[in-house]
Amino acid sequence: MLGHSWGEMLAVEWIAASAYAANLRRLVISNSLASIDVCRVGITALRKDLPEDVQAVLDHADQTEEFETPEYESAIEVFCKRHLSLTKPWPSPEVQAALDWFAKDATTYGTMDEPSELYISGSLRNWTSLHLLDRVNVPTLLINGTADQAKDVAMQHFFDKIKKVKWITLDNAAHFSHVDQRAKYMQHLGDFLAA
Repeated sequence: MLGHSWGEMLAVEWIAASAYAANLRRLVISNSLASIDVCRVGITALRKDLPEDVQAVLDHADQTEEFETPEYESAIEVFCKRHLSLTKPWPSPEVQAALDWFAKDATTYGTMDEPSELYISGSLRNWTSLHLLDRVNVPTLLINGTADQAKDVAMQHFFDKIKKVKWITLDNAAHFSHVDQRAKYMQHLGDFLAA
């Protein structure tokens, strides 16, 4: 099973609750977070590294809850080019396809995360897997990118709490590591699944 981003949330919840989890042989946690709280720590650190004018726009949007302005969209694009995907030209067809789906119907994503793109305040705002990680009893591969919005702080609990775990961080890769460094990502994935 491979869970990318919030797909990992589904995977861990399924492992903890499903009678079929005993059939699971391997787990891949890709570019994800062990809890919303640790995710916020990482996102806050990334925001502080953005240009001051971009930070000011994001801060203003957080204070006013105005997340639909052109200025906010431009500021989010700066963040995404640094931490969602590093492909050039940006966005890659794969990233554009994901963005198009969100634009077409943001109901699920909006309910879970928004209204703010960078401060999860939707239905997942208090989510954590920390109490579930001891139930993961299969070999597990962790993957993230050096520029990932799922910073190491967001992934560390997986490494600390899952018994059979290997962690790979890909250089020159962000949240869409499977797009940014496709060949390396697929090589690591293939090696792990074949072991």
